[in-house]
Amino acid sequence: MARFLGRRTTAAVAPLRREKSPPQPDPAEVATLAYELYVQRGCVDGHDQEDWLRAEQIVRAQARRSSW
Repeated sequence: MARFLGRRTTAAVAPLRREKSPPQPDPAEVATLAYELYVQRGCVDGHDQEDWLRAEQIVRAQARRSSW
């Protein structure tokens, strides 16, 4: 059994690096763009999720370009 010598040891702990999460796009901007994609498709129903995800992708890409 190890014997406690009364010494305290402190290890140097490196701070945690936090990765920057991508900025969340403005829902109103995404909705407007998703609607535009819907209209460009000829108002064909059934692609709402695809339009939304594509709109988010476009908005994020524009935000990255403008932050340079």
